[in-house]
Amino acid sequence: WPVQEKLARMAMLQYVTE
Repeated sequence: WPVQEKLARMAMLQYVTE
């Protein structure tokens, strides 16, 4: 599922950016 991957990437990005 591309949506799940996008969500996971967004979450990872936010986590790393925080």
